[in-house]
Parts: sequence; structure tokens; C-alpha cells
Amino acid sequence: MHDLRREFGPAQASFVDQTGQRPRDNHYWAPVIVSREQIDAEVERLAALPKPADGRRQSLIVHPSARAGSPGLAPGIQVSLQVLLPGESTEPMRHNATEVNFCIRGGGSTRVAGRTIAFRQYDVWNHPAFVAFAHTNDTDDIQVRLVYSNTPLLQHMEVYVPEFGVELEVPTQTLTAHASDDPKRRSPFGTFPIGEDGGLLMPYETLINPQVVESRPLHFSWQQVKAELDKLEALGSDYVGRRLYMMYNPVTGRTNGITPNFFATMTIRPPKIVDRPHRHVSAAINYYFSGSGYSMVAGNRYEWKAGDLMLSAPGWAVHNHASYDDYVYELTIQDQPLNIYMQSLLWQERPIARTLPRLRNPLHRQGIRIMRDISWLKGSITPIVTPFRNQTVDYETYARLVDWQIVNGGHGVLVNGTTAEPSLLTVAERNRLVDVAVEAAAGRVPVLAATGSQSHAETVELTQHADKAGADAMLVVTPYYIRPPQRGLVEYYADIAARTERPLLIYHIPGRAAVSMDLATVKAIRERAPNLVGMKHAVNDMAFVTHMLDAFGTEWRVFVGLEELSYPMLAVGACGLMNAVGNLAPRKVADLVEAVERGDYAAARALHFALFELNQSVFYDTNPIPIKYMMKRMGLIPANEHRLPMMPATRELEARLDGVLDRAGLL
Repeated sequence: MHDLRREFGPAQASFVDQTGQRPRDNHYWAPVIVSREQIDAEVERLAALPKPADGRRQSLIVHPSARAGSPGLAPGIQVSLQVLLPGESTEPMRHNATEVNFCIRGGGSTRVAGRTIAFRQYDVWNHPAFVAFAHTNDTDDIQVRLVYSNTPLLQHMEVYVPEFGVELEVPTQTLTAHASDDPKRRSPFGTFPIGEDGGLLMPYETLINPQVVESRPLHFSWQQVKAELDKLEALGSDYVGRRLYMMYNPVTGRTNGITPNFFATMTIRPPKIVDRPHRHVSAAINYYFSGSGYSMVAGNRYEWKAGDLMLSAPGWAVHNHASYDDYVYELTIQDQPLNIYMQSLLWQERPIARTLPRLRNPLHRQGIRIMRDISWLKGSITPIVTPFRNQTVDYETYARLVDWQIVNGGHGVLVNGTTAEPSLLTVAERNRLVDVAVEAAAGRVPVLAATGSQSHAETVELTQHADKAGADAMLVVTPYYIRPPQRGLVEYYADIAARTERPLLIYHIPGRAAVSMDLATVKAIRERAPNLVGMKHAVNDMAFVTHMLDAFGTEWRVFVGLEELSYPMLAVGACGLMNAVGNLAPRKVADLVEAVERGDYAAARALHFALFELNQSVFYDTNPIPIKYMMKRMGLIPANEHRLPMMPATRELEARLDGVLDRAGLL
């Protein structure tokens, strides 16, 4: 321990006037990836060093933003890379930090708190605070461990106490004879209630002698943990929960940790899985030891692979993770238990608009239904195709398409639009697609659900499901084939609008529905339905757009439904596009909307011409026949399948579309 006497120089506290001031902004640490190649090179360097006196070949892995004197990979998490050659051992030590050890190569044994833990690759075990421990490599291979501890936090508090060369086999003694056993020191009143709020008064002797809870080292064998993870994976697509287990130390109680500071989870991530974006004030560090994928952190993309270590979730940064074509196994260390105990944990599954891309409704994602502000309802909202595989809906690919739209600049997604072939889907399939889209988008952009049908009953069922599922707005097509009168359209839309508080838009597409709507009808519906806010207009009729905007004002949301009219209709006053070509080039389509929105008509006109052939190609055959073929060629969908009476593109059409893709630079 430190000497009992210390020499302090003169010191004087000061007053810092904060009148009218707010606390400083946080300094957010950037995500960092320490690659497998970097780790391997450092292991090789450490292994080549002469054996140190204490046997500890180790390097700290330090973030560039780490504070002087408390080097960590996250503000409260130190990660050290520790290497032992065959036959080597470390000098016994103890410190008042807690640790999580993770063996990434080789094996060996650890003597800690009087017990021996024999470990192999990918095993995890914890060290309680201030217990003696030493590591041994009793194998023929090099031993490499990642060791996570709360040392930086203790160093920042200037209370980190390490001791070296301690007796390994002497168990840590816990004082059990309390000073309060002295009758002269024991308060005769004990602990007792004060006031009516449930507070208590506690005497000093009880204060300084809290209940002793034994904390033991726990060993989590990868062989056993993996067997349990494989059981989760065997549940298949019917199980939609996360495939992970937290390695729980019961001494942490409700804070759910492996130590009082950290939780440790092992995850199996199936191929092509995209997590829900979220954020939390606790920091997370991932080590990936199988597979590959990417992470989106605060709008930035980071690629990772097996053997990489990543600060994947800096505090309060929106993030999510996705796997590529292989299964991913990962260890996550996160300082959530500490935040739970401090009551500082904030966790947000559906983050607010300030941290996410523009053009979305922040209030709905907080569970608030509100109609006063629909400024978020604009931009390029792509009607996503429905991928099939062996004539069944491929929901996994659909989720990836939603994510691809968002990552590549789309402002929103439309589920079950015309491009999705909704007439060839069952009601259950359409409802499931809404669920998948809401889950995959996870609040990053608005999700609009097309809930119209020929049948009023089906429209009601689809609308009510989308409402409960969390769709941001509904798009309802005019009932097709039956050619209702205008007064029937008024009653129809008034009835549907009354069944939801979400914004409602009319889908006006006379070419497919065989019924048109006039301005007087729209006015009559608006008088009955205050949540009717706009129209997707898929008609070559610019005058009707002008009449609507003149009658209802600029808050009336007009979305362009014909690709070739995108720029002209936006210039007149449309607020966005719902174009099938967004499935192919979401960034360019979004750029066109944004250029018009900022008044850069030269740039918008250039994009109009750049997209023109692609826009025309959508209608070389019945939509979405050309779109699906081109998406297959681009590798966006695994199969170019339709349901009857729709058919795939002919050989001649395929050749023509290949030329379009090539000229557009999409191949």
C-alpha cells in the first residue's frame, strides 16, 4: 500500500462562475477498428521480446482520444493484449480493478482467488477486485489474451491501487469482526425510519460495515457456450429474438454483469442479418472471431472481419451491425452494469431525429401520435420490390433491401406499393412485409405502408395492422376494377381515415385502378378526414397538381408516381418521389429531390437527364418485370421470380436492360 504520510504542496480551490451557463458538450470518441493484422503483428513483436522480470508481455490498446494518465480503448474500459510463450508464467499480482479475460489464441491456466481455471481458445473468465492472480502457459502454443478492466476509471479518480509480488495462495481476508460489536460503539437506536417518504437514518458503525457479498471468479467455456448458442440458431426463422447470451455473475444482481462494471455477451449472428439501430450511454467493444460484416455508427460505415477488435458503440452514438454471407461470432464487453448502478444508463431503441437522417417524423418513434407537423413527409420514398424465393416471400432479402435503401441515401421506404406486386400477395404476407420494414428501418427513415385493396374489408385490415405495427403513414389506392362513383370514394376514404390517426395519402393511379378522382372529391374527403395530407399522383396531368397545390397550399403533400415526370412535377411543387427506379439508384433519385428542395434547378435538370433512360426502362414491360431483372443483375436480390400471371423478362428484354444498366454505370 502507499505510505501513510504524503507531502502536499499548497492548494487553493476556486470559484468558477457558471451563472447562465450550460454544461460543456461531451467529447464523443470515434469508433476505431484494430485489425487482425495489427493484432497479429503486435503479438509477434511481444513474443520476440526478452522475457520480462514479471513475465508480463503486454500492450495496452489505446484510443487516440484517451486521457493522459488513464489510457483506455473506451473512457472507462482498458483493453490489454497479453502474450505468454510456452512454459512461461506471470508474477502474481492483485489490484482493485475487476477484469474480464478472453483467450483468443492457445490456452493455459490462471490461478486466481485460490482456484485454477484451465482455459482454451475463446474461453471467458472474470477476476474479482483485489484477489491475487497469475497466468501460466502450459501448452505448446503461444497464449494470447485480451484483458478488459475498469482501470482507466480508477486512474481518472486517482484511486487505482496495484500490488505486485503478492502471495498467490493466500486467500484475500475479509474483516468479519465489526467494530459495532463493541457495545460502547453500537448505537442503541440502530437504523430507523425518518419522515414519511421511506428514508432511514443509519448509524456510522453500520455505514462503514456494509454486508459482505462474496465475489468469485467464474469460467465460461466456449465449448459449452457455443452449444447453447447453436440451440438458439436451430430455432430458425420463427425465432426473431437476438441470438446471444450474457455471461452472468449472480453477485452483480439486477445490473446484469460479469463484473460490477461490465457485461460480457457471446453472440451468433446469422448471415445477412441487420440489427435494429439504437444507442446507449454505455460504451461497447466487440471482438469478432468468425465471419465478417459492417457497423453503422452515427452515419458512418465501418467494415470488419474475423480477428478484428472494434470500439463499436462509443457512448450515445446511434449504431447497428450487419453480417455478410457467413455466421458471425462475437464477444461484446460493455460498461452497462456500472451505468445501471449509477442510474445514468440511457438506452434508446428508436433514436430521435436530432441524431438521425433528415426527412423523418421524430414524434411518432417516441410513441406520440401527432398531426400538426408533417414536414418530415417528403423526399425520395422508394416502393420496395417483393423478392420471392421458390414462390415464397423472401423476408430476409426484403429486410436487406430496406437497409440498402437507407444506407444509400433513400429518404424513406414504401411497403406494398405497385412495384411490390401487392395483388399477388396474401393479406398475411402484406402485413408481414410491413412488420419487416418497420423492424429493419428501425426509426432511421419513415416507413409508409400501402394498405389499399379492391376490398374495403381488406383495406381496413391492412390499415389497422400497419397502424399497430408502427408505419409512419398510409397510402391507400382508389378501389380498382369496380369503378366506384365519386361519392363512393368520399365515403370510402372518410371511413378508412377514421380508423387511424396516422397521416393518410391517396394513391391516384387511374391507369391501373380504372377510376379517376376530381378536385371536388379530394376537397370533400379533406373536409371529412383531417389526417388526409396528400396524394401519390401517377397520372400525366400536371394541371391537377397545380390545382391541388393552389387549393390546399404547400402543406398538401404531392408525391410523383411517374418516373419521367419527376423533375417537372417537383419543380411545380411536389414534395417528393415514389418511384420504382429508386430500387436501382436511390442516391441519385434522392439527390434530384434535394436539388429541387434547395433551389438548384441546374443540378436537378442534369440529374433528370442522367436518370431519364433508367426511368424509361421501368416501363419497357409491365412494372416490376424490368426492375426485378435489373436488381438481380446488380446482385440486390438472389432470384428474379414473379407470381403468375406476372412473368420474368424475355431474353430480348434482358439484353436491352443490360445495355441500360451498363450506360447507367450500375454493372
